[in-house]
Amino acid sequence: MQITRLHTPAEFDAFAAALPAGSGTPDEAPLLFLLFFGSEVEETGASWCPDCVVADPVIRGTLSLITRRPVHLVECPVGRRADYKGNAAHPYRRDPRIRLERIPTLIRWSPRGELGRLVEGACLDPEALLRLAAAD
Repeated sequence: MQITRLHTPAEFDAFAAALPAGSGTPDEAPLLFLLFFGSEVEETGASWCPDCVVADPVIRGTLSLITRRPVHLVECPVGRRADYKGNAAHPYRRDPRIRLERIPTLIRWSPRGELGRLVEGACLDPEALLRLAAAD
């Protein structure tokens, strides 16, 4: 599984703009997932979001089981708790492509945009994760 971390919304914009516009057949392209989560706290190395801490190993473990196509997980930390929690002006909340409401959020992405998403507790369901991977 390929993993890319986009540290800021500006990095996400550049990443999304660089995606190929559907070149090749869909069966050849990697399965692309965006994972939005609370950034890690420096003192602990863990996310400030307890739901994100619990969901992370389930998401990674389940995505690592997919063998029919390569998987590309794009990590999109939302920043510190004070910057995200209750902030309606957060860039990922305002971005019409993302419309982030809660974390963790896992979005299946393509050059055409979102193909589906799982939010909070749904990220803990391996069957739901596999269904999301099958979405086209």
